[in-house]
Amino acid sequence: MDRYEQYRRAAARAKENANRAFREEDRAAWLRIVEGCLVLLRRFKQSPDDQLEAAAHARGIGQENSGELH
Repeated sequence: MDRYEQYRRAAARAKENANRAFREEDRAAWLRIVEGCLVLLRRFKQSPDDQLEAAAHARGIGQENSGELH
C-alpha cells in the first residue's frame, strides 16, 4: 500500500472516530488528525512542478512565478 492510500485510510478512520466520539474535546482532536491527513493528501496530488514551486516558496527564496515560459 502506498503512502497516499495510507493517508486516505487514516483520514477515513479518524473521521469515523470523530463521529463516534462522545466528548467534544475528543471529536476536535480526531478532526485535527483528519485535517492533517488531508494536507498530506493534497501534497501527493500536486504535480512535480507544483511541488518544486511550493518548496521554493516555503523556503522564502523570494522568487515569484512569472507565469510565462522563458
